[in-house]
Amino acid sequence: MISGASTAFKAQGKEFNGFLEIPAEYRSSYEFLRQYLKDHRHQLVLTNRDSQAMACINAAKELGIKIPEEMEVICLIDTKYNSMIRPQLSSFFIPSYDLGAVAMRIITKMLHNDNEEKPIELSYVFTPRQTTK
Repeated sequence: MISGASTAFKAQGKEFNGFLEIPAEYRSSYEFLRQYLKDHRHQLVLTNRDSQAMACINAAKELGIKIPEEMEVICLIDTKYNSMIRPQLSSFFIPSYDLGAVAMRIITKMLHNDNEEKPIELSYVFTPRQTTK
């Protein structure tokens, strides 16, 4: 994911400044982000999980950081909770069936010693909501 983000940023003429590991559990991630955001500001935060995005939004709001005017938040997995939180969370829908089918094809080829590596691109849908401009 980090490699993909770096490539996408470069394609847009922007610099990808790295990766921050956020604890997975909501209480831990919320407390971590509340402390982190006191001294750090970002234009965009991408999270793997909806709970991390919600913790980020809540911590930012408590610290007076305006979402999305000062900081945009995007979750990489679209869940039903993303439209329940306020502001509603922008996210990506990645078709899990297609991802699983492609993974099984690759595993089957590997089992038959066909280890040809070629890039595979799958579709996704970005759903902009209230956490992005």
